[in-house]
Amino acid sequence: METFSISLNIHYSAPQEIWDGLSKIYREMPHWNENSKDGASWYGEDGKIIQISVEPVGLCFYAELPAEEWKVWIEEFKKKASALVGYEVGEVGNGYECKVYDDEISAEEWIEELKESKKKASALVGYEAGEVENE
Repeated sequence: METFSISLNIHYSAPQEIWDGLSKIYREMPHWNENSKDGASWYGEDGKIIQISVEPVGLCFYAELPAEEWKVWIEEFKKKASALVGYEVGEVGNGYECKVYDDEISAEEWIEELKESKKKASALVGYEAGEVENE
């Protein structure tokens, strides 16, 4: 079992239709954990887990999986996400740049939009997503 932490080049300023499409991809990915109360996650048994968060750097993944299993899973996600967003999705740490959809958005506006997105996501999955705090 190994630990992975990566950021993909999907920027928080992406339009709502992209986030809606990503929500659909999340549920289609292998080992989707529909009972998770901590937001989108996969696995959750046998010490295996994949969790995501949206951060200023991009869409961030944390995983604890065997290396080969992680590689197959994340490559499938990147392929599906690339088809959705219309550009190659890759790791920010490997030189893939985020497409900024609205570089005029402030951090406060982003937090409000994220709160609204979490409300919509909660309605889709049937439970309340985690809280967003303004630090």
